[in-house]
Amino acid sequence: MKILFIGSGEVIERMVVKSRELGHEVVGLIKEYGNNYDFKINDLTFFRIEDIYDLTCDLGIVNQYRFLINIDNVDFPIINYHSGILPQNRGFSSNLMAYLNHQEIGFSVNLINNFMDEGEIVFFKKIEYDQENYLSISEKIYKLMVNSIEKVIDSVRKNNFVLKQNSTSKYIYNTKLHSGDGTLKDYSFSPKFYIKMFNIYNNGSGLFISHNEKKIRVTDIKYSDLDVDQTFFIIGSVVNFMNEFHWIRIPKGYLKLKLENYIKIGTRLDGFQWFEKNNQ
Repeated sequence: MKILFIGSGEVIERMVVKSRELGHEVVGLIKEYGNNYDFKINDLTFFRIEDIYDLTCDLGIVNQYRFLINIDNVDFPIINYHSGILPQNRGFSSNLMAYLNHQEIGFSVNLINNFMDEGEIVFFKKIEYDQENYLSISEKIYKLMVNSIEKVIDSVRKNNFVLKQNSTSKYIYNTKLHSGDGTLKDYSFSPKFYIKMFNIYNNGSGLFISHNEKKIRVTDIKYSDLDVDQTFFIIGSVVNFMNEFHWIRIPKGYLKLKLENYIKIGTRLDGFQWFEKNNQ
């Protein structure tokens, strides 16, 4: 098959390599505008999105492309590899948000239309996960995406896939997470939230606390549950230091953080606030 790839990043580059290994002709690739990913494949032809209407292809494959594609005058089907389970989680960072909310994680392949993540689903794969580091989860998903290329392309070529309706009354559009979201300035959440944020950011840009608008990296995290007989108290304050861990008050106990720099007991972190237990 003659295949056009659309997107940027390591995953779609691995898909290009895999497709060539399977004997398919890669017509070229349309890079995501503004994405500076450095493709390592030397003989890859690059196109602009405006060229899509003049290209002769059998199939288009999209991954990590944040712009809608007008397919009204496109003469070949285009499928989108979406990092998330459709139709429940649409938009950016869908698996990250699913991980934070303990929802199903995996990827979906859908025929694109002129709307975001709304085309009919031709393939999906869910994975089991626990409290493992999110980097290992995402790498597992990316490998499954690349390895599914043979089956998905073959199904499209033979037209023997079963379309699943991509609609639900409970769909969610997610927004993209940024490195700045890994700087804590709110201590009103449950311990589980902070543990998962650490698992998401630790092997990437890092998880930080903020004090006087200066970031301090978190290198390890624990917590202690506590149901105290207090109605009013301050969260986001350092109340203890023990065995290299700073104890920070949160609504239901203490967030124990090992930090790159020591902060003295009594310090109020950026985002500290008075908290009323009965409002939780």
